[in-house]
Amino acid sequence: MGCQIRTNQHGYLAFSLHFNGIRSWEGTKLRDTPKNRARLEPLAQEIESDIRRGRFAYLRYFPNGNKRHLFAPSPEPSDPSKPAQPTIAQRFEHWMEGACPPLVRPSLIRDRHQHFRLYLFPKIGHLTLDELTLADVEALRAFLLAEKDLSIKTTKNILQGTLSAFFRDARRQGLTLNNPLAGMTWPRHSAQLPDPFNEEERDAVLTYFRNKRPFEYPFVATLFMTGIRPSEATALRREDLDLSRGRMMIRRSRHLGVDSAPKTARSERTIPLPPELVQILKGCQPLHFAPDDFVFTNRRGGPVVQDEWAKTFWYRAFRATGIRPRKFYATRHTYISLALTYGANPKHVAEYCGTSVMMIERHYGRFMGASDIDPLTAAKAAASPTPELKTRAAEGAKRQTLRQTFEQAARFPFKIKASPTGFEPVLPA
Repeated sequence: MGCQIRTNQHGYLAFSLHFNGIRSWEGTKLRDTPKNRARLEPLAQEIESDIRRGRFAYLRYFPNGNKRHLFAPSPEPSDPSKPAQPTIAQRFEHWMEGACPPLVRPSLIRDRHQHFRLYLFPKIGHLTLDELTLADVEALRAFLLAEKDLSIKTTKNILQGTLSAFFRDARRQGLTLNNPLAGMTWPRHSAQLPDPFNEEERDAVLTYFRNKRPFEYPFVATLFMTGIRPSEATALRREDLDLSRGRMMIRRSRHLGVDSAPKTARSERTIPLPPELVQILKGCQPLHFAPDDFVFTNRRGGPVVQDEWAKTFWYRAFRATGIRPRKFYATRHTYISLALTYGANPKHVAEYCGTSVMMIERHYGRFMGASDIDPLTAAKAAASPTPELKTRAAEGAKRQTLRQTFEQAARFPFKIKASPTGFEPVLPA
């Protein structure tokens, strides 16, 4: 009795099961490679352990397996006095009827349709909400990871994000349901850290657009010089710019061709513009325009579509300059990381970029007080300083002190403040 990983005649991996006098062969869609064997090995060990302890639940692991007819519960006779409950697939159609912009973001509507139609309907679409159990959800998770080859993050987004929201809204409509997802546990996954450009790379990209793509240059310069989100930049209207005062209002974002509110309440803000950027924007301002005209357009005069723009112009810049490619959002990462590296107040950066100090510290903390000298070199410089090492060590210490001061100011803004001197001038003693 047990579970082994074997290869079928077509070169795909399969689970060979032997339990309670039953033999079963459960195939996968994974080729026989060391990487795929390593992925299936933990699941095989878990099944092996359950079989030997006499608690193997076949349908939990293989809800559509070859032997499912041996374990399917006999249907209970229906009670004609109780109305039939809609299935998950039927309830989904009703759920999405009221989901439309601007109440729901277009990207969220797209993701929900994709998650249900590609991953959830084939496995649980025929069930009702009160029939769905933790075992069903865990079997669905195993299916998504093993057979659909999805990552932990994507699988968690489907289950804990989309499916959990489906349960939440059903309870809001008065259904008394126990959410089976509440009992699930997930392994910790590493968060994707920001990947900014350094100053030389940023300047090289800007130089490329200024010389080779002058029409697109103001758009890229605005992203690099303000750190606003690409969705905020594509939604800018002429009425949002006050170039005489050097101000920009951020009050909407644009994605999938639809305007909506900015990402968070903090994202609605008015920011001062660098003088250099003001001159760039004045240079591309048309002679005649309406207040609701887009600031940045494509070459046909329509609004910029982020994904299409990036495919057409953004990645070509890396091939031309030889710089390692980054995502379009790296313009924002670059602004924030450089500001923190030069000792900017995290609270000021957070307010300017429309985010929180907590997010700044969580994702960009490695840039706060960053120094170009490592601790060992700094220690050597203190023991036997040379003029060069002594200067570098002093700069590193100064940045570290600034970092600690700004962190304290961000957490306790009322504990660090200047003592007022009143209206009278302070005279020397």
